[in-house]
Amino acid sequence: MRQKKMEEKVYKYIKGRIEDGLFVAYSNIIETEIAQELSVSRSPVRSALKRLKEEGLVEIIPYKGTFVKPRMLTKKEIVNQIQVLELLVIQYIFQLETKFKELPLTQLWKLNKAMTISQDLGEKQQLANQLIHELISQQDNQYYRELLTEMFKTIIESQLIDEETSGRKRIATFEKQIPKVLSFLQKKEYPYARKELRILFNQWSLDLIDEQEVHLGKYTEENS
Repeated sequence: MRQKKMEEKVYKYIKGRIEDGLFVAYSNIIETEIAQELSVSRSPVRSALKRLKEEGLVEIIPYKGTFVKPRMLTKKEIVNQIQVLELLVIQYIFQLETKFKELPLTQLWKLNKAMTISQDLGEKQQLANQLIHELISQQDNQYYRELLTEMFKTIIESQLIDEETSGRKRIATFEKQIPKVLSFLQKKEYPYARKELRILFNQWSLDLIDEQEVHLGKYTEENS
């Protein structure tokens, strides 16, 4: 009975972190680390991972380890994540303002320039992720920092049916807004920086909603 309870505890813990985006696609779930974090033996961890494999959430590769499987996100899920990310980022900008934190602006502008020059979607996404990582580097709370980073990564790299088009549109919006954000942060005009960030997140959400309505309209026409 105790073994079953331990397995359930581990199962819920790992599944929760996958669903929250803290264990991202292709990341390696290490049995010993989970066992240490939850103060359990490796046996319930292995059992929990087998359950998650059966549910299609992880892949167990012999002699290599257990890896989180990528999944297709719905547009509604991404919009929900954008709304949460907006709240967290805006709160962080408030902290920069009230605690007089200094950002690595030279590095931020360098990443912005590299992202603008690049023509490759994957490279642009990687540079955008690095830029956000540097932008939130002054957040002292490690969990908060990791959550922001992973949520942004999930949104910017979201796998959709129309991945290429949707991904390029999100990056284009990011490229348009982020220089404005950096400029206001450099001048310490924080309210304007927050305004430009809200425009970025709102535009992302509107683009996804518009795409959803277009797909729904096409489906309705085809089946009318």
